Amino acid sequence: MPSQLPTPLRSERDGEIEFQPEIARFVLGLTARIDSIQDAVASSRWPRLADATRQLASEAEAHGFPLLARRAAETAAASDAEKPDALRDRVQDLTQLARRVFRGHATPS
Repeated sequence: MPSQLPTPLRSERDGEIEFQPEIARFVLGLTARIDSIQDAVASSRWPRLADATRQLASEAEAHGFPLLARRAAETAAASDAEKPDALRDRVQDLTQLARRVFRGHATPS
């Protein structure tokens, strides 16, 4: 039996036609943001990780992705505590959520 893909995540602001270009820009930039976050973890640059995840949390919330925003905020808090094992798990979770967001906006609604 084939494995089932996680449910795509769509913006809660998806119905706001005038906001669609902003959502699209956010989604298109998400891969680069996640790459930067992964690089910060790999090189143990905790302040950089905290800054990047706080910014992601704020922008994800503004663009209608509260789950992504919460996970990014949790990652920022963990980076303040400099807990590498927890951070790797949290960044992996962020990466999976970002994939779901991308899938959600790469397919027609």
